[in-house]
Amino acid sequence: MSYESAESKGSPVTAMDLALYAEGLLDA
Repeated sequence: MSYESAESKGSPVTAMDLALYAEGLLDA
């Protein structure tokens, strides 16, 4: 997985990470 886009935005979390996290909350 590439983190170049995340680094350019100065964010340690990628859009994919947020999507997986959101799914985890919905599944809980």
